[in-house]
Amino acid sequence: MILESHVWKNELNKDLQTVKRRLHKAKISWEQKDRELATVSIEKFAFMSAFIVRKLIESKKLSDEFESMSVQVQEFRQDNLEPTIHFMNRHRIDKFYDLENGSKTALPVVKICHAFIHSFVFEIAIDNDAASIDGIFFNSDKTKDEKVYFIQLKNYLQVIETAIKDEIIQTHANPREGIYRKSRNQRKM
Repeated sequence: MILESHVWKNELNKDLQTVKRRLHKAKISWEQKDRELATVSIEKFAFMSAFIVRKLIESKKLSDEFESMSVQVQEFRQDNLEPTIHFMNRHRIDKFYDLENGSKTALPVVKICHAFIHSFVFEIAIDNDAASIDGIFFNSDKTKDEKVYFIQLKNYLQVIETAIKDEIIQTHANPREGIYRKSRNQRKM
């Protein structure tokens, strides 16, 4: 249970700024060591931030408006069942999923957090032509035989920035009826 959300959000913000600095340095130099450091920073940040955001949600420290957010992602269906995808070949997403024919969809923030935490496929997408890190391919152990998702890195970072800035202004609780509302807007409940 998280009691003091501002402490967690401040730490999350420090980590976010570190990732942004490393991404900027990698884009400027695009040297192997800078690219690797940025990639590892994104991996670490994605896992840690997903866990923290999920704990903030479970601790009722983020608003209902944040919790109801969905994020645009692309979904790629599995198109090859042979050989079977497993931990030794999961990095070869091009062998198992139809990356040429994706469809846009939206996932709730908490579902993205769950998928990152329980990820089976988790691959950073690098665009060497643009000298940038594009986003993240991911799925969970439950969805690995069906699809893989792709989220643009800028969209994920925006979700985290929104969580950091999210401030509950008003709450309403009725434990007998199982009602607990938290709002960042001043409105009647």
